[in-house]
Amino acid sequence: MKIDKSFIIKRYKNKKRLESYVLKAKEGLWKEEEILVKKYLNKKDKVLIVGCGTGREIIGLKKLGFNNLVGVDISPDMIREAKKLLPDVKLITSNIIEFKPTRKYDAILYFNNIIEQIPNKKDRVKAILKPKQLLNKKGKIILTSHSCFVHKNFLELIKSFILYILFRLKINKKNPFEYINKEEFIYANYSNPFRIKNLLIKNNFLINEINSKKFILKNKKPGIRYIFSEPIYYVARLK
Repeated sequence: MKIDKSFIIKRYKNKKRLESYVLKAKEGLWKEEEILVKKYLNKKDKVLIVGCGTGREIIGLKKLGFNNLVGVDISPDMIREAKKLLPDVKLITSNIIEFKPTRKYDAILYFNNIIEQIPNKKDRVKAILKPKQLLNKKGKIILTSHSCFVHKNFLELIKSFILYILFRLKINKKNPFEYINKEEFIYANYSNPFRIKNLLIKNNFLINEINSKKFILKNKKPGIRYIFSEPIYYVARLK
């Protein structure tokens, strides 16, 4: 089964999955997200929430006093449910790469490791760099990802790397990072933190903070230790 745009859209048609996301939406922002939002964003900012799903982050932002919000998500079913919870917010069905804005934003949020749910590497890079087109001068981006150094299924990752080598040698026909053989969807796109950091720096972003949930909640600077904890939060602003 190939992981592509149609697969992702179909995945979020599942009734039970949708119901679980609707319940999760009512939680609002997670504590570490709230800390970073308060630290780096202004309530008057025009904020774009990428992969907004059923609206969890938007609900949390509204509770903090943010009102200039736009949500975008690839799943029409998720957007439909979000509109029930947030009838006064502009919500758009689109993936971020194809998203055509009518204005620029002061901040763009990629919370909940949404970047890893994009099927292939080239598109993930495009998605990370899309804010260059969407942000105002000195606009901010906050994105999260897991770390490849603390993959939850380490043996599965080793197996995938071996299969990937066989794929590159044309011995195995399927790319293990594009295909799955389990009923439940497993994202194998665990990110290299150094690559994300360098990608942002090389593309005209200044890094404000790179930290992980664990150290954000403890209000500590982790140094290099952030790569061994997750999720990782990257905060950067456009030059």
